[in-house]
Amino acid sequence: MSNRDLCGGGEGVRAGWEHPRLVVGARVCRTAADAPIDSVLVGAAAATQERSTREEVFVRRLPLFHEEERCAILKSVTSAVEVEECALSIDQVALLEPVSFSLAAGESLAVTGSNGSGKTTLLRILAGLARPTSGAARIHGAPIDERSPAFRRAVSGSIGRPPVARDLTLEEHLALVAASWGSSVENARQRAAAELERWQLGALRRRFPHELSSGQSQLFALALAVVRPYEVLVLDEPEQRLDPDRLGIVIEVLRQEIAAGRTVVFATHSVVLREAVASRSIQLGGDAGDAGSDPSGFDA
Repeated sequence: MSNRDLCGGGEGVRAGWEHPRLVVGARVCRTAADAPIDSVLVGAAAATQERSTREEVFVRRLPLFHEEERCAILKSVTSAVEVEECALSIDQVALLEPVSFSLAAGESLAVTGSNGSGKTTLLRILAGLARPTSGAARIHGAPIDERSPAFRRAVSGSIGRPPVARDLTLEEHLALVAASWGSSVENARQRAAAELERWQLGALRRRFPHELSSGQSQLFALALAVVRPYEVLVLDEPEQRLDPDRLGIVIEVLRQEIAAGRTVVFATHSVVLREAVASRSIQLGGDAGDAGSDPSGFDA
């Protein structure tokens, strides 16, 4: 069952929902008059608190969950990213061979492989920029849909060079992005200033994008991806054009984001970045065993 079913579905949706410690089949209703207890989410809450769903007193006395609480509970017991036998082919040419993995909130996955193995294609699927021709991919249990406001808010990324305005400074770019995602003007400016400092670009805040070096441009592109709210971050070779010192900045920022509970999926050729940031890795193309991984392609 998807989080869209619980957070945006109509009244009286029939649900069958599974959790490692819980299997629930119940009527999910949006109004207290229709059903004073949302038993699916009560069960989910019970599972996360290691309580038995058979404790009738606990179940019957919990109030109806608000929509925001439903979403929060569901996200706590579903994977942040799920990919099941996902593949993409065009004109019978495979751009991405079938791949499967699942990530929880606060986990990070390094996607490795040679050029043309499908790394960027996989990231584009997760970002909603391409559709798989077979298999499935979900974010917090919901199918990926670039038209969905909830999906767009959940997923951010940097795949290729971002579009920029020639007559806006770095600080103005970041403030504009932050404001467009709901921050007040003052908070957006503060957020922009903080991100510039975090990426060690503070001294360049009044420069225009075309005045940056290639390494500075790369850091700025990454800053644009994280200045907005998000839960899942997809990055295509974030180490590009970076010297060791600037790569260290990327490593530090990504560690901070992961520690804050965000999920990161990144394609990389950098062993240093992979070992410093990834909790797991998967190799696309060729023999997955070459990376010392198990038969599924994972390297714990």
